[in-house]
Amino acid sequence: MKKLLAHIDFLLPGLVLMILVARFFPFQPEYSAVFPMKEITFWGIVLVFLLYGFKLSPNELLRDLSNWRLHVLTQATAFVILPLLIIALYPFFKNSDYFDFWLALFFLSVLPSTVSMSVVFVVKNNGNLGGAIFNSSISGFLGMILTPLWMSVFMHEAVSGDERLDLILKLVQQIFVPVVLGMSVRHFLPHVALWCLKKFKNFDKMIVLLIVYSSFSNAFNNDLFSVVPLSQMLILVAGVVSLYLVVFELSQFFGRILKFSQEDQIVLLFCGTQKSLVHGSVFALLLFQEAEMQTFALLPLMIYHAFQLLFASYKSIVWVR
Repeated sequence: MKKLLAHIDFLLPGLVLMILVARFFPFQPEYSAVFPMKEITFWGIVLVFLLYGFKLSPNELLRDLSNWRLHVLTQATAFVILPLLIIALYPFFKNSDYFDFWLALFFLSVLPSTVSMSVVFVVKNNGNLGGAIFNSSISGFLGMILTPLWMSVFMHEAVSGDERLDLILKLVQQIFVPVVLGMSVRHFLPHVALWCLKKFKNFDKMIVLLIVYSSFSNAFNNDLFSVVPLSQMLILVAGVVSLYLVVFELSQFFGRILKFSQEDQIVLLFCGTQKSLVHGSVFALLLFQEAEMQTFALLPLMIYHAFQLLFASYKSIVWVR
């Protein structure tokens, strides 16, 4: 048990704590005069992706392009196979009262992979470190394009032209520009970038906790969870866990069929199946206009995040290689 807990950082218990704080001490609109929540989360997101840009080295990414089969399948797992598994359920939900739950699951499926945790688990299982760094890094970059693109397929009817333009501007301002600026700083002033990464290594998690607190405060203020029965919540948990296990098994299957080395199979398993809570929390605010849908989008994501950490930790301990 101690080995298992050693893999879990403060983010997981922090999420539980933020939900409890939001339940008993929800953020009220009048508090904005003292603590401007929207402005803080806006600039917090900008800084998160600026730091993400500090981590990206174009030269290092180019050096790992040769292992293209691994990269293609890993990114296909994250951005094609997972979404298609959820799209297969679309006919059953499109005209039902549970479409929002389906949309939240689809949102989860089109998110990029985690960065740090993917690499950590690949290293702990003696996988291909270079392949892990490449795929976890490029996944976040691709997510800036593919996640909004995928979501537009099922959200375009409810979004006006002005709203789409506003969304594009938000993505450019809060994600694309900070990442490009961060990569430029990494290239020209590497020591500055590395110093910032060391000093602000947990900043992204703090912003995620703030977003979760804000979203769940809105949910509790509007009595959102009174309309979500326990039975539906249990079904959601079962669905999210099943999704992870199915894609994990599919990744193992494809890795064996394509005769990947053991090191590359480990990269596929831990970089292709994991989903980023940091990116998801940000995209939930940017893509969904309604506070209710922002909270719905976070529910399956937090369940998935918790389970992927526990399951990957378990595999790292008991796997017989």
